[in-house]
Amino acid sequence: MRRYHMQKEDLRSSRDMIDMEEYLLLNAKKGDIAIIAMRFPYHFGEDSIMYEYKQEQFRYINGISNDIEGNKQAFFEHWADNTLRLSRKLSALGVKLVIVSPTPEWQAAVNRECKGQNTQWFNRLGQKECIESKSLLLQKFKELNARLNQLAANSSSISILNSLDLLCKQDYCSFRHPNGQSLYGDDDHLSDYAITELIAPKIVTIIDSRSD
Repeated sequence: MRRYHMQKEDLRSSRDMIDMEEYLLLNAKKGDIAIIAMRFPYHFGEDSIMYEYKQEQFRYINGISNDIEGNKQAFFEHWADNTLRLSRKLSALGVKLVIVSPTPEWQAAVNRECKGQNTQWFNRLGQKECIESKSLLLQKFKELNARLNQLAANSSSISILNSLDLLCKQDYCSFRHPNGQSLYGDDDHLSDYAITELIAPKIVTIIDSRSD
């Protein structure tokens, strides 16, 4: 399996989107799966569901018309239009686009307060089990997921990978897997374990179903 990776810390201008689109179109081959995994609450969510990067701090340089400032809803629509256009270009190349739905983020992990973050004894003393109700997360991400599902409904080449179904096996989501492995590398990035053991197998099934 060929693997290409491009990471952007933040999407702050239309140039960032253009860079990623050009990278994908340059490297993609027929039969590939392109995956978009990003911090949806951070970029597009209301202040009530995100502990950093509030609406008043938000500014996106459109570069075409007026800049989008203080309005993450408008930014999502702009991103969705670009993503839909990209999916059609990828589809013409025989490439499927998979979008990973919002994943839990852990404010306590910013200060390394979640058990599983650091194994040195003097750092474990003040740590706690970081747990959040799956139903509350579903409610928190309800609007974002609805927008993503609508985006997928508008393009047969877009699939949504439901991250909570993979990361939260019971009625709650935890920073740690029941076997003790950390599912997150920090407050907002999945760990190598979560990617290889939980996310990747599902992506493989998508690839397999595409090749049938």
